[in-house]
Amino acid sequence: MSMNDSELLELNALCNALVDGVMTSAEKARLEEMLRNSEEARRFYVRALTLSSSLMQYAGEMQSDAPDIPAIQSRVVRPAAWVW
Repeated sequence: MSMNDSELLELNALCNALVDGVMTSAEKARLEEMLRNSEEARRFYVRALTLSSSLMQYAGEMQSDAPDIPAIQSRVVRPAAWVW
């Protein structure tokens, strides 16, 4: 059985709540029900969470410390009288 648009939107919202760590117990129960009853929901769930995981890993790799700037060795300008 194919999921309709409202079910896909609901499943997407539940997956987002899970990823964001803001899922309520009622939402958890609904997600479990959807996953238990639909292979299409299970496939969507795996793709959604795989994508989220990949994006988090990629974002983590993009975070880095500020580049080390080598100390600029300045030349001391001496008055002309100091030059031999």
